[in-house]
Amino acid sequence: MYSLKSTAMLALLASLSFGAVIDTEGLPDTGLERPRGKSGYGEYGCINALNDSHPNVCVSKAYYRTGALDETTYHANLDVWKNIKLKTRAFRNVANISTETTMLGHKVSQPFFITSAGWAGLSDPTNGELNFVRAAAKAGILYTSSIASNKTTAEIGAAAVNNQTLFRQLYPWSNTTRLQNDLKEIESAGFKAIFLTVDNPTEDGIRTRARREDAPDSSNTHMQNFDLTTLSALQNQTSVTIIPKGIILDDGKMEIYADGGVRHGSDVIKLLALGARAVGLGRSPMFANIWGEAGVDKLISILSTELSTEMKLIGVTSLSQINSTVVNAKILEDWLE
Repeated sequence: MYSLKSTAMLALLASLSFGAVIDTEGLPDTGLERPRGKSGYGEYGCINALNDSHPNVCVSKAYYRTGALDETTYHANLDVWKNIKLKTRAFRNVANISTETTMLGHKVSQPFFITSAGWAGLSDPTNGELNFVRAAAKAGILYTSSIASNKTTAEIGAAAVNNQTLFRQLYPWSNTTRLQNDLKEIESAGFKAIFLTVDNPTEDGIRTRARREDAPDSSNTHMQNFDLTTLSALQNQTSVTIIPKGIILDDGKMEIYADGGVRHGSDVIKLLALGARAVGLGRSPMFANIWGEAGVDKLISILSTELSTEMKLIGVTSLSQINSTVVNAKILEDWLE
């Protein structure tokens, strides 16, 4: 009798489990519940889905995903765009959209670019950063490579297509010999500008997630006495334009480039409305790079389509029409106090 009851109970549980439906209302639709390999990038319809798929097919998740300490800034960068609202407009002729702009006088097809993030070789050991050079060239957008690249400065510069415009990121090393050598290599390789990271005067980055997973150490000793005088002296050592990276400007009269947490075309518009000239993407291209050049192409295509769509929804046809009137960003006033 006991055996019969047990068998009946197991049969009942089995039938219930097969009939169970998980309520996913309100959860993001990423399609990640379906197993797939590296060939499945074409099924991802948004940048978040590309990013979320990363741990399924790439062992370098910890490095690309990490932030400092409790990752407060990482999460804040993502959350802020949810709280800034776009104002839609109707009865506007938006049949012809232009997303073209310039960066330091260089023409680009989109107001977003692939910005500096290190160790692209973790996602594609063979081609690394070269995938970004090629994809950016095809799309007509800018690529700014990191000084912590797997490919050398010379290799990245040599990969430029038809006089393609490339920028390079650099740290103000406390080792001045290394700094001077990097400046010479960047200039020799044909880069048009340098993003000089000036907001990290530390000896060691504290990245808990990366340390736990034994990810590569990207820390080096930077100048701790770097000021405007030092910046001016550094600019005098090279003909390549140096752009300070990591500062907050109030009413500045210069081109501003911004990055951090950008995942949608609407995020790009919000930053443009707040005064940015162009918007950088760092982590997302690294995630897309697990599928090589084709993955980066997919990322650019997704963002381009979203940007054009959002421009039509807010009733603008060119980037010059995007200003503070198209957003409600009151929440930022408290954040920046």
